[in-house]
Amino acid sequence: MSDKSAKRNLSNLVAKLALDCIRDEDCRASKGRTYRIYSFKAILERRERAGLHYVVRDKGVRFIQKRDPIEPSEVLDITTPGDITTRGPMDIPSTGPVDITSTPYRKYLGIGLEKTTTTESEAIPRLVRSFSAYTYADEEAARMLFRKCLANCPDVQVEEIEAVIAEKAPALMRDRSIRNPIGLLLTAVPMCFEGSALVELRKQRAAEKAQREKEEADRQQAEAETRAWFEREQSRCREILDSTSLSDKERLAAERQMKEITEWLACQASEGVPS
Repeated sequence: MSDKSAKRNLSNLVAKLALDCIRDEDCRASKGRTYRIYSFKAILERRERAGLHYVVRDKGVRFIQKRDPIEPSEVLDITTPGDITTRGPMDIPSTGPVDITSTPYRKYLGIGLEKTTTTESEAIPRLVRSFSAYTYADEEAARMLFRKCLANCPDVQVEEIEAVIAEKAPALMRDRSIRNPIGLLLTAVPMCFEGSALVELRKQRAAEKAQREKEEADRQQAEAETRAWFEREQSRCREILDSTSLSDKERLAAERQMKEITEWLACQASEGVPS
C-alpha cells in the first residue's frame, strides 16, 4: 500500500470510529503518529453511541446517522446478515432520511448476544485434545486461546474454535518454516471470530450442518424405502409358500429367498444396513 493510500485509509478508519489518533508525530524524535486500535465489540459500541447505524456506498463506505439526508445511491442495510462490504443495495424510493424501521445492526453483529454456554473448565480439555491432534499444547495455551476468542465474540462456542483449529492447523504443521505453530494458531484462530470473518464462519458452518442434515435425511429415506421393499417381498414369499400348488423347485426357490430376506432384516435391525 502506498503512503498516500495508507494515510487515506487511516483517516477513514478514524471517521468510522475504529481508530483514534492519540498522539501526533514528532519529527525531531523521528516518531510517527500513535493510534489506538479498538476491538470489534468496542467499535460497535462506539458507533452505537454515535448513532451510526447505517451505511452509504458511493466512492467508498460511509457510516451515517438515521437522521442524515442522503442522495440516491447504493445504501447498505447493515442489519442484514452478511459481509457488510458485499451485500446488495436496498431499494431507496426517493431522497430523504435513511429508513429507520429496520433493526439496529448491533443485534446481529454481536452487541446484546448471550455469552457462550461453554464454561472455561469445559472448553480447556477439549481444546487441548484438538491441539494434540496436530502438535503439543498445554492447558495454558488452550486457556489463552479460549479467552482471546471469547473477547472477540462473547457467544463463541467451543465447537467453532475446534472447527477453526482443524481447518488451520494442518497447513501450519506442513510449513517447515514455521517454528512456533502454537503461537501462530493463538493469533490466527481468534481473528476468525471478528467482524465479517465471524459472519462467514457461521454461514459456512450453517451450510455444512444443513448439508449433513440433508445427507442424513436422504440416507434414512433410502433405508426406509429399502426396508419397505424387503418387507413386501417377505409378504409375497409367505403367500407363495402358503400355496398348495407349488412344485418342489418353486418351493425351494421361495424358501431360499425367504431366508435371505429374513437374514437381511435381522442384520438391519441389529447392525444397520449391510453392504
